[in-house]
Amino acid sequence: MSPRLTRYPITIWMGKLPSPAFRYLDIVLTRGGCKSMQTVSKGVIAYRTEGSTAPQVYAWITAFSISFIEDAPSIAMDLFACRDSVTENHFFSLSCLLYPHVIATPNYTLNPYWDRAWPQNLYLNPDSPLVPYLKPPAGFNMSITPLVTFRRVDLMLTQEQLTDVYHSLHPEQAQNEQFQLFGGDQVWELPPSEYLSLFTAPLPEANYGTLITSTAGHWTVGTIPGLKNDNLPGSGIQNVIDFFEDAMQVWAGMIQGWMDGEAKTGNGGKTAGGKMRQVVVRAYLPGHDGCHYIMHPWRTYEQENMKLPYNWGSIGTFNGIFENILSAPQYKNVHYLPIDRPALLRPDA
Repeated sequence: MSPRLTRYPITIWMGKLPSPAFRYLDIVLTRGGCKSMQTVSKGVIAYRTEGSTAPQVYAWITAFSISFIEDAPSIAMDLFACRDSVTENHFFSLSCLLYPHVIATPNYTLNPYWDRAWPQNLYLNPDSPLVPYLKPPAGFNMSITPLVTFRRVDLMLTQEQLTDVYHSLHPEQAQNEQFQLFGGDQVWELPPSEYLSLFTAPLPEANYGTLITSTAGHWTVGTIPGLKNDNLPGSGIQNVIDFFEDAMQVWAGMIQGWMDGEAKTGNGGKTAGGKMRQVVVRAYLPGHDGCHYIMHPWRTYEQENMKLPYNWGSIGTFNGIFENILSAPQYKNVHYLPIDRPALLRPDA
């Protein structure tokens, strides 16, 4: 008879190991930046950042265990992550944290010529020791029903939709054949109708309960050069901020309207388990050019300025706009999640 309580190890990267860990190192790399991290022998990596005198050392270790009870209720993930590379990194983190209980697709080690438009999924590994304890809903097929999906959607609306919104607000520009709102940095996009159809798809295709997105990544004068003005602070970032507010009011109305329609028809308002589907907008975070030179957490966040790259100096403003929009009572299925402060205090991480 199998035990009632079974523990399974969870492994993590542990940093700043004692000096004996150095005996595992074959090489120490000297490239700078996050991309310098490279795997070496026995699951240990080392990297040296610019300006540092010693390598940082990390090892893959068993850090803690997680317990599952045989007769526990169904354990299933149901996330549809829809945004840019920051959200994609969260997807990668989940795939590492849940290994070997999930299988991530596609396998980029076999095909490095991937396109960010490709869907990325986590599926339940049929060989996982957790499988006998899970109670998936009827219709769930571990071969085709993803637990988590990521789709790259940089601006939440397509460029065509955003252009229509802008022209409705500035009809004089619609008549100006020389005016181009977009044409700068590359973006990846899906129309909301497409990613909402995926989000509310029934089993066995999917059973997502939460769509996770974020606020203002890629809303820059580089992405939207039609709003750029080098004579203004931040090359005209305030123009982008103003347009962002108008566009996200349109987006929020579209999302809630879709959710209301699904609830009325009964087609996709709930998961197979009866859970009401929800949309969560996560606060975005600014980057930090000097992160490799900061070796400790901050006690208070040091507000950056608009001289920083991209829109980093204005991320707090973008977040506040979205929080204000979603505070209106009509957005009962769309929620703002202000979880940025812990990360703001860790530029060293």
